[in-house]
Amino acid sequence: MAASMGLRSNFIKIKNNFLLQRSCVLCHKLYSTETSPSGTDVRKGRLHRIKKEIPYEELGAVIQEEERAKIVAYYSRNVRVERTDVSAAAGKEAIAKNSTILVQGDGKTPVSLPKKKKRDSLSILKALASTVKVDPSAPHYSFIDDPGLIPNRNNQEACLLAKASGKRAARYFVNKHVKLFGNDDAVPHIQAFQPEKLDYVHTDVGEASLLERVDRREVADSVEVYDRMDEQGMTVSEEALTRLLELLCAYQCRDAENLYPEERLALANEDTGKRSLDKAVEVFEKLETRTADTYNWIIRALAEFDNTRCWTLWEEMKIEEFPAELATYNALIGSMRRDFQLMKNRKFEKIQDMLTEMNGAGLCPNLDTFHSVFRVMKTVLVKRGETDPLMNHLPGVIAEMKKLEIRPTLETWSLIFDTLTIKDPETDKWQNPTLGGKKVDLVTDISEIVDQLSEQRKEDRVLNHFGENFFTKAMSFLHRFNEVTVAIKVFDLKESMGARYVITDLQMENAFYEQFMFLLLKNKPLDVVMEYYTKCIRHGKLSSPSNSLRYTLYDAIYQYDAYQWIPIIYSDMSSIGFRMTFVRWQLLEMMAQEGLEQKFKQEFEKIADELHQVRKMREPMMTERMDDDIKTSHIIKIFLNNKNLQKAWDVVQWYTAQRAFWGYDLKEAVIMELLDKTIQYQDNENLMCLCEMEPNCRAMFKKHMNTLLTDREHELSAFLSKQRMDALRDIFLRD
Repeated sequence: MAASMGLRSNFIKIKNNFLLQRSCVLCHKLYSTETSPSGTDVRKGRLHRIKKEIPYEELGAVIQEEERAKIVAYYSRNVRVERTDVSAAAGKEAIAKNSTILVQGDGKTPVSLPKKKKRDSLSILKALASTVKVDPSAPHYSFIDDPGLIPNRNNQEACLLAKASGKRAARYFVNKHVKLFGNDDAVPHIQAFQPEKLDYVHTDVGEASLLERVDRREVADSVEVYDRMDEQGMTVSEEALTRLLELLCAYQCRDAENLYPEERLALANEDTGKRSLDKAVEVFEKLETRTADTYNWIIRALAEFDNTRCWTLWEEMKIEEFPAELATYNALIGSMRRDFQLMKNRKFEKIQDMLTEMNGAGLCPNLDTFHSVFRVMKTVLVKRGETDPLMNHLPGVIAEMKKLEIRPTLETWSLIFDTLTIKDPETDKWQNPTLGGKKVDLVTDISEIVDQLSEQRKEDRVLNHFGENFFTKAMSFLHRFNEVTVAIKVFDLKESMGARYVITDLQMENAFYEQFMFLLLKNKPLDVVMEYYTKCIRHGKLSSPSNSLRYTLYDAIYQYDAYQWIPIIYSDMSSIGFRMTFVRWQLLEMMAQEGLEQKFKQEFEKIADELHQVRKMREPMMTERMDDDIKTSHIIKIFLNNKNLQKAWDVVQWYTAQRAFWGYDLKEAVIMELLDKTIQYQDNENLMCLCEMEPNCRAMFKKHMNTLLTDREHELSAFLSKQRMDALRDIFLRD
């Protein structure tokens, strides 16, 4: 450090002496001067580029060799690089082959730059995002750290309720510590993230208290205030009654279920409260002046509640000549599916009359209108050879929808499939329906629907519950008719929409993937099947495969001798809790083959070891005992292939020590190889355990031990003592 500081001070001293000289030390030329406009001299050459080493000796400086080497190295890094006049050398040529910018030879012609592209504030982010793609073989990002937590249809309800419980805990702390959540910087404002108002401003019985509770959508509290006002004979204004009626009709006279989406799905089949529209009807009857809004509200509520009084009020509304809203027409059409006479006669006239009235009122049907019509037209089980009269009008309804330029959604196609799929009650088989005397080719229709949906923007293809319903029904139908080509198109479309865990019906999703796998196994080679499996169906998507699918997949692997897929299949089956159903003797036989690569031997040994540990912890079922000897033999052979003799003997000792040994002998070839390698490795401890074995278990070793004690006695004597040899002879050679 001191040497470096000394070198720097000497260098600065030499440099200052150099700048004070009147002549350049490097070129020995005097500086030229000229007079500036202000009358002062301006020296030229002060910034002379140093191209070679300074003659320190001429300046009277003494430089050591070590310091001189450092100075030379310093100046060698700062040698000026002469610039080349590209324009003079190139003449006139394009900078790049695809460029329109020219460089002129004289260097004076201006360069024409391209116009600036207009980009929004997200252009850079979009460009970066385009370089990143989702790994289809990886678990969903919610479970990337622990794929074992991926829910299946057996534990989906618990997973849903646990997630909702976490949200409720967060909501509890937000409401309890309001002061900690005072800042609201979200744009736009998100009211659901703010603390809830738990206290009322108006606590006395009166219209102000009633309107406050109505505005906060507290149905039970609003009804309580209204009843107390009625008991005390207090007058309620028409405006307050109208607003109360709207609240009661919208929420069907009960508080809105404060359920999260996960709870709604988990508790879909549970009625969380008693519903009744009596209070709404009471408020409607007390209205002295009924308006179009009050009629629309009460009719919609009654229609959605399956109350036939909606038709009586509908006739009153028409007499009063009040205009009906489009939502009221949709609710009335939807209520027709519960009309017994209509369902019995299956006539389209009543639906057509309602659509005609809607047209006369100047209202244009929307998507909800057609959905209501499709629900009414949903096919019931008809007798063999008969056709459904309502279903014959389906092409006309679809044509009208197309004429109005109403784009169908996945829910629309799902409802159409509900209408078209027919099951013969006698043969219990699904069949193509007949419309106008012609068979409907649903396979072609599904293909056209998929093509149409593929052309839509990704933002318009939202995968919700109705969309999953469509995909499940389409795949189920294609599976019945063994149409694998169209099924692949349906599968690819669904995968392009992304997977939604937890908030979907996993039973429907599981049925979709399982039927698709069945189709592939029937019609495609195993490498194609496993390509789809590894890319798209791993990590919980096929959350609960049936035994039929698992065994079909295992049989295909066994048939093609594709042992390389066994570790992947076993890993997935283990992660979703189907480890023991994986134990089939066909797969274990493949794992026990000779001549496998060492990496497969090691992987198969891990699988065999895990299977053995699981078997030790549980009592085998009756069906598992029937081929338990074959499975155990293969597991022993897997350990022997990987030269793990101790684990092989551990399996033997566990198998013969079971409480209920049924007497099924291990395979003779495995027993012989086990004994041969025991002698080869001179493992006397494991060999002598045969003496402690139960007689009925030891019987399977008697034949081979007789041969060994007779023909290979000298090899046994090499590592067994005379006492142990006598013990073996006494057990296996005696009559």
